[in-house]
Amino acid sequence: MQQQQAQKGETHVLLVDARALRRAELAAFLTDWAMENGVAVLAVAPEDLGGMPRPQTSIALGILNLGAGSVKAVAGAEWLQALLGTMPSTPVAVISDLDTAEEVVAALRLGVRGFLPTSTEPAIALRTLSFIMQGGSFFPPTALLEDRPARPQPTGMIDLGLRGVEAARLTLLTPRQQAVLRHLQAGLSNKEIGNLLDLRESAVKDDVRHIMRRLGAANRTQAALAADPDRWPGRPPERNGPI
Repeated sequence: MQQQQAQKGETHVLLVDARALRRAELAAFLTDWAMENGVAVLAVAPEDLGGMPRPQTSIALGILNLGAGSVKAVAGAEWLQALLGTMPSTPVAVISDLDTAEEVVAALRLGVRGFLPTSTEPAIALRTLSFIMQGGSFFPPTALLEDRPARPQPTGMIDLGLRGVEAARLTLLTPRQQAVLRHLQAGLSNKEIGNLLDLRESAVKDDVRHIMRRLGAANRTQAALAADPDRWPGRPPERNGPI
């Protein structure tokens, strides 16, 4: 299929999808968001990547939409590698119907900066794409699971792939910090989290710092990956009163 033409001088989000109708639908969904971010959507089929007019075309973000395809399959891996090779210094995100640990880890190892399951809420998906385009990284909590045989864990421990962290630490987060962590996992900035929780940005920054310390994370990306709140063992019930 003939690729959509890039306009010289524009900055684009490059959307790659093998299915023409699905590609058109996702491009339409992204159009308003792209305009708000000062970019245009350039939608192409995987076979068109070799004919990209580089370096005249400026790409701010690459997106590979796999649908039910797998990044571990030959075709999916080749498409992703071609996209990464076309723009090695540009962040790339994968959108997929599959969100297993093995799928997320495979994409991560190939060099993507984000992985969005199609089960993601549309508004959150758009904010997450903005976060990735601005230099952030986002992976669902399944990225914490490694594609290796399970091994016995001490009681109350979670294998984070980065280091073991006592599950009890998660329960020591206050309800507000738990809420901040959930939004952090969605890729929101401190300012956006503050707006949602009616907090000053400085207060959110302090909460993020406490969360990182509790989880043993070196940065906010590691903190965002450090736990799935719905799976926290012994999670205390929400309560009213001072936080």
